[in-house]
Amino acid sequence: MKYRKKRIKGILRDWRKLLLLVFLVFSIYSLSGFLLLPWLLKTQAEKRLPELLKRQATIA
Repeated sequence: MKYRKKRIKGILRDWRKLLLLVFLVFSIYSLSGFLLLPWLLKTQAEKRLPELLKRQATIA
């Protein structure tokens, strides 16, 4: 009986670790998509668009 309780606690502990890992990965993915990606696209577009369009380009 004690072995069964320890086994169940071990499984629950593993699920908590997995859930925490999924939450952290999702949080990093979300933050990078909302904060890092727009900044990166803006800086790269401002550098490359004038060459392609042969005119000044700005992004607000």
